[in-house]
Amino acid sequence: MGVSADRAELLARLSDGCFGWALLTMQDEKILEERSRRLATLVDLSYASLKQRLAYAAELAAQFSRSREEVEEVLALWLQWWHDLLFVKGGDGKFVTNIDQQSTLFQQAKHLSTRQVMDFIYHLQATHEQLEQNANPRLVLEVLMLSMPGKGGLKA
Repeated sequence: MGVSADRAELLARLSDGCFGWALLTMQDEKILEERSRRLATLVDLSYASLKQRLAYAAELAAQFSRSREEVEEVLALWLQWWHDLLFVKGGDGKFVTNIDQQSTLFQQAKHLSTRQVMDFIYHLQATHEQLEQNANPRLVLEVLMLSMPGKGGLKA
């Protein structure tokens, strides 16, 4: 379809088997740009102060009231990222979904223990469930920020 092999591999992994999404993304570069922006925010948050994280939680909570779907997309992307970190920690980077971000994943994984990665995956899943049950979005997202390993791996 006129796409480089590297780009086709990336789209195949990111699409999670959804061919329509891959086709749409081939036509609309903004989708991958938004994904990159969201991933950069996630990585930045792992090095951010607690004050910055809580400010982001407030921002996400406000966004949740406008567009629940967008926040769910952000959290799904984060979950995918943390699953990739778990693969990297397990020594098997070939199963990483975010193959265009491997160097960042490997760098971040150096500062995290497998337990920290697993614990944060659990917190992400719990956040999703709590938001589905109509818990207070700001409170739920603040708790998530408090549970995120920071400063490259240490609790904030």
